[in-house]
Amino acid sequence: MGRPERPVDPNGGAVAAFALALRRLRAQAGNASYRELSERVGFSPSVLSAATNGFSLPTLQVTLALVEACGGDRNEWTRTWQRIAGQEDAGRSSRRRRPVPAATSTTGEAERQGDAGRPTPAQLPVPPRHFAGRTAEMDRLTGFVLNTDTGTPLLISGPIGVGKSALTIHWGHEHSGHFPDGVLYADLAGREHGYDVLSYFLHALGCPREQTETNERDRSALYRSLLGRRRVLVVLDNATDEAQVRPLLAGSRGSHVIITSRNRLAGLEGVERFTLDVMSPEESLAVLGAIVGREQVAAEREVARALAELCDHLPLALWTTAVRVAVRPAWNLAYALDQLRDNTRRLEQVDSGDLGLGKRLRDMYSALGALPAWAWRAVSASPGGDPEASVLAGQMCLPLHVVEEVLESLVDVGLLIGTPTPGRYRMPLLFRLFVAEVAEQTAPPPHAGRAPAILTAG
Repeated sequence: MGRPERPVDPNGGAVAAFALALRRLRAQAGNASYRELSERVGFSPSVLSAATNGFSLPTLQVTLALVEACGGDRNEWTRTWQRIAGQEDAGRSSRRRRPVPAATSTTGEAERQGDAGRPTPAQLPVPPRHFAGRTAEMDRLTGFVLNTDTGTPLLISGPIGVGKSALTIHWGHEHSGHFPDGVLYADLAGREHGYDVLSYFLHALGCPREQTETNERDRSALYRSLLGRRRVLVVLDNATDEAQVRPLLAGSRGSHVIITSRNRLAGLEGVERFTLDVMSPEESLAVLGAIVGREQVAAEREVARALAELCDHLPLALWTTAVRVAVRPAWNLAYALDQLRDNTRRLEQVDSGDLGLGKRLRDMYSALGALPAWAWRAVSASPGGDPEASVLAGQMCLPLHVVEEVLESLVDVGLLIGTPTPGRYRMPLLFRLFVAEVAEQTAPPPHAGRAPAILTAG
């Protein structure tokens, strides 16, 4: 049995009344779970659940899908939805025309101008065309972001290629209707800090340029003040450290911030943490089917399973492999599987230029210090690629606490996967193949086979 739904305020206005009516319709139809309903209508359980939370009016498409699944009258619900949507539009126009008392502060001036015909930013990148799977993760995102009012930022972390950005962007597009004041997006990769993003965001929220070029403290205060009065989704993609993120956080109850990062950002306080892992075997098949066709996957099901296994169930590798099949009419899944079975060429087969796994691994490896790079090569050489820190410490002739710290730093940057057992880690086979290529070109450290003097002196 699912968890109880969050109560809707019966005095919360037309949108809340609409949500309550949808809930009654679902109850009259047998109270099927949102997961059961999603199988009938093609929308995820999280989308259907969000349609009845009373925060904002769902789209007409989602409304009618839910109504039809529950046996409701399509025409009647369409008229009701159009009436409420008209009321919402009229209310927003009235709020924009409402005069605002004079203010003397920079923040007050920007807010006053923002109320008068302010823009509604829609900055999310184009959603992934063939997104599939991740139903539990989508539900968890919806449950936290839409069904809580704490304003706590959400951090989604995980290894390279696991699909953090794709999940967040897909979710953002599906639920953008719950943020009537807009969606802000920034790719933080390569940025030194987040203060330059503040000007970009403030301008998108309707602030004149002269008010986006103030000092960093004033910009941060203005940004928080604006978000405190609005319902805005903020997506901070590919963050690399805490300093980038802190200026862009806001503790307002109406707006929400979602951060994606390969790093765990352990120094970032006051955030909800969500670690994204590789896909399940069934989800992997769904990704392949979304791109090459469900019929082809059904016809070559065991081949598809083997192919997904060789892709380590990493969404990025699955997507690249499936696209290679889809754009080559002479290929089928069996042929692609034969290509992947060659360990010397597997990483090449799942690479895709500047978006591919190999490019991302090379960038991360080149940024490692000497000791983490050595440890990563040592991990890849361990049987099965899933070593214990104590075994690795013996092989590297280093104190256990030093090795544990280095391995945790590799988890922090998404090059290893932690396990529930302390001191044990996982490395995807594709990562190991990459490291094997690098190891052939990299001389062992000068202290290999003995502890470095700096660790044994004194």
